[in-house]
Amino acid sequence: MKQLPTFYEDPIAARLRRIDTKMHENGKGLAHGDLNGDGYVDLIGTNSSGTKWAGPPDDTEEVPGPIFVWMNERGENHWLTLRLQGRMAIDGTGSNADGIGARVYLTAKPTGTGKASVQVKEVTAGSGYLSMSSMDLEFGLGNASFVQQIEILWPSGRRQVLTDVPVDQVMTVKEPST
Repeated sequence: MKQLPTFYEDPIAARLRRIDTKMHENGKGLAHGDLNGDGYVDLIGTNSSGTKWAGPPDDTEEVPGPIFVWMNERGENHWLTLRLQGRMAIDGTGSNADGIGARVYLTAKPTGTGKASVQVKEVTAGSGYLSMSSMDLEFGLGNASFVQQIEILWPSGRRQVLTDVPVDQVMTVKEPST
């Protein structure tokens, strides 16, 4: 039996897998959000400026930090995006304008299954070092043709329930006044 070369013996494999300044950007942040409104979450990665390897043997150059964008292609699965709006943005009462701190329970039953699933998400205002993801709440629904129930627990203490919600949409939900 022929033995495969080890990581360091195979120069091509070593070059492709090697993690050093020659194969590295200075990663700083990663954020998610649906950038093109198709219901599929996309990613943005940021890097800081700094020294980058420019060629053999040890040439380096100062470069600005690149930004990487990964766009997910639209698929066949259903989705729902919720954009919450607290009463402070409407009439100065209730929860904060962006609904930060609201907890959402979404119940949907995929077609062909006997059991509904519940997803739980919370609106947050920060998500990582030097990055911030969208405050919209993105839910993947598989082949579920509608959402049975959405329960929102607002920071003000108000509770809101929506039923029989259509899928494949960005939906703005305003906090109820009572």
